[in-house]
Amino acid sequence: MKKIILTIVCVLLSFSIHAKTLKDYERQAESGNPDSAFKLGIMYEFGLKDQVKPNLNKSIRYYEIAYANGEPKAAARLGVINYDRSSKKKAIEYFKAGAEQGESLSEAYLGKILDENGKKETALKFYEKSVKKGNPYGKMFLGEYYLKNEKQGTDNFIKGYALLVNANKLNKDAKLIINRYPYKFNKAEQETLKKYMRQYQ
Repeated sequence: MKKIILTIVCVLLSFSIHAKTLKDYERQAESGNPDSAFKLGIMYEFGLKDQVKPNLNKSIRYYEIAYANGEPKAAARLGVINYDRSSKKKAIEYFKAGAEQGESLSEAYLGKILDENGKKETALKFYEKSVKKGNPYGKMFLGEYYLKNEKQGTDNFIKGYALLVNANKLNKDAKLIINRYPYKFNKAEQETLKKYMRQYQ
């Protein structure tokens, strides 16, 4: 689940465009600037071309500075890191903090954790909030939910396909889910699929 989505790519590209040096960002981050701290967190989590090597410990440190200074996107990234490390309890704390501020990645993952724990109705609410904000992970998780839980050919099943196809534009993990649920659409279902694909663009 560590694919770099469009928003992260845009942040990374901004580093090569702006004249600020790494030292400038570090100085501002150490002074409690949440924007600079979050950008450093992204840089150290994913690396930046030939300029910065990935360093998860540094990444976490800067995300924590950004989180402590009110950046909800930092809560989401800390949540994802803990989720990937199977530290679910910690992940939930960060995702809840992000979701309380309406951060869409946190909402998507909080929905996934609730779903995994059998709290499907509450999970759906968080998935839907994330999808309304256009988050590709929200689309992917909700799409997978529909394909797993709805009968083939039903409206929600088709909706699940549309969500996953749309999510795949930014998150290639969505295609792996689609491949697990092969389905041949009839003509009427194809029209419904097109309608939902337009809706979730």
